[in-house]
Amino acid sequence: MTGDRLSLRLRARRILMALDPLLARTGLGVRAWRAWEAALAGSGRFRTHATRASGLAVPPTALRVRVIGNADVELFLSSGKADAAILAQTCAAHDLPIEAAGRLLDFGCGCGRVTRHWHTQANVEVHGTDHDADLVAWMRTGLPFVRAHMNALSPPLPHPDDHFGVVYALSVFTHMTDELSRSWMLELERVIRPGGLLLLSALDDRRVDRLRPAERDAFHRGEPVVQFEAALGTNMCVAFHPRAYIEAISPGFDVLSARPIGPQVLYVLRSKPPGAQAPRSGCATGRTDR
Repeated sequence: MTGDRLSLRLRARRILMALDPLLARTGLGVRAWRAWEAALAGSGRFRTHATRASGLAVPPTALRVRVIGNADVELFLSSGKADAAILAQTCAAHDLPIEAAGRLLDFGCGCGRVTRHWHTQANVEVHGTDHDADLVAWMRTGLPFVRAHMNALSPPLPHPDDHFGVVYALSVFTHMTDELSRSWMLELERVIRPGGLLLLSALDDRRVDRLRPAERDAFHRGEPVVQFEAALGTNMCVAFHPRAYIEAISPGFDVLSARPIGPQVLYVLRSKPPGAQAPRSGCATGRTDR
């Protein structure tokens, strides 16, 4: 991205932040965001007639924009491939290769930007879950090798306890409130087997230039910062999480490492054995005996 384009985006973001109280009161924020997505998808600048890549269906422009905020199909495919490679390398480095996961969950799978790249994993049961009905509907027809499920904005997931060996959530917690982040961490703890891995990405201190002074102070105190909370459920709502916060909301996990993944940081957490885990909260369980 050129400096001019970056400056333009930063100026636009500052304007939105100045208008945030008005957008929150009127509910215009979500509608404006969806209008922007529609305009970008219909602009034709990055339109493509390709319907398949590597033998797999390519999602339509509108869904790609909803997921990555960009209509460029090559960016959608190449970034997903690169992130899948990082996930595979990271899991292998922590003694649980993807092919040994048994069951793999893409939490917040969108329209399969990363999930599509597991189609060669014949011995792995690949799952995806998302709160967006349009994205899940496309996954079920476009990538039928994925077991795609709907979830609500809040837990639970439709899976039994200790179901997955590996779960990853790329740019998902970056759009959650504090309350949701805490409840989803408990739920992911529930569905990951002891010794399994959770890989999640967060916006770290490399992005503090996007914060207001008071928000920056909170971030440096180890607190989460959420912008445009009224737009929860869209990518307009953005959350920034310092490492201390990730550790604080993960009592059922050991935080093993952190590494860059694009503009975010990828945390690797291992589920603790049952005796070392904190008691699970009933509000986040998906057990059938609730």
